[in-house]
Amino acid sequence: MANEDNLRPVRTEEEAREKGTKGGIASGRARRRKKAMKERLQEALELNVINPDVKELMWEIGMEDGSTNYDAVTASIVKGAIRGLPGYARLLMELIGETGEEKRAEKADRRDAKRLRMEEEEFKHKYAGNTEDNDMVLEFIKGMQENGPTEQKTD
Repeated sequence: MANEDNLRPVRTEEEAREKGTKGGIASGRARRRKKAMKERLQEALELNVINPDVKELMWEIGMEDGSTNYDAVTASIVKGAIRGLPGYARLLMELIGETGEEKRAEKADRRDAKRLRMEEEEFKHKYAGNTEDNDMVLEFIKGMQENGPTEQKTD
């Protein structure tokens, strides 16, 4: 439980600055490392397939010869989905944008639009017959426009 005995002392400005500098340097290093890895992976995916087993896999699902590793990864995902592996099927559907999230969002949008239309109709029916109040408000506004602003005198 937190109490006076186990609280850490507040850092001095100098300590905080030093720790912040070290953290910034480490963050930059990590970003550069991640960027380099992403570039290397992209280069590897763009290389042509040379493994005969991978070429056979691609041939099995109808992909042409001379394809890239990127195509091989795609073939692997498709074959896994065809074999009925749920993880591959889910990944494939997610990658092509058929996850159902869009459909659920569209359905929710349609439901909201319908609800708003119903509320609007209810509002119109509720206040449509109440022309007396509307006439009073319009008469008041017309009177204000005709008379112009009035100045109140204060003594």
